[in-house]
Amino acid sequence: MNSNHLDPFSAVGAGTKQKQIQDAKDMYQVVVDRAARTNTAVPDYEFLELIGKGSFGRVYKCKNNATQDLVAVKIIDVDDLDYKLDLDQKDEAIEDFRKEV
Repeated sequence: MNSNHLDPFSAVGAGTKQKQIQDAKDMYQVVVDRAARTNTAVPDYEFLELIGKGSFGRVYKCKNNATQDLVAVKIIDVDDLDYKLDLDQKDEAIEDFRKEV
């Protein structure tokens, strides 16, 4: 069996660990900015690194600051879903989303 299939980094392409960590830091800043813009609380997670990408968003390894548990957090780009999809593709997009979740 090809051991490359077992490599967790193959899910995010040829990126380096440092890039995955920087991506997580950048995404945390996006979350903070959106929370401020919408006057909502910032989730109590520390974003550690990018662990996967999908058609609707990215998955990050995070630490729950309250419990210290490691968790996977999927960030779905709602702005892109709301404003960039053609209405003609709505049913197909909903089905794709259900498969992702």
